[in-house]
Amino acid sequence: MRSPFSWKGLVTGALLSCFIGIAAPYSMLVLEGSFMAKNSSEPGAIFLFFIVILFINVMLAVLQRRFALSKADLVLI
Repeated sequence: MRSPFSWKGLVTGALLSCFIGIAAPYSMLVLEGSFMAKNSSEPGAIFLFFIVILFINVMLAVLQRRFALSKADLVLI
């Protein structure tokens, strides 16, 4: 049985996770705010996911449909 996920989704998710893992501690040092806001990386993850869906994936689909991420890849990310 073939997996619905592709390498594009796996690599994209891994790169975005690494970016959040690096950026979240940095933002805790630089930004001021409540302790709850400093210790949460979920808003950053949701924001990056919407950027991927609304801009990057749409642009890839306009260029060539096979470059765009599938629904399964978006679930994986």
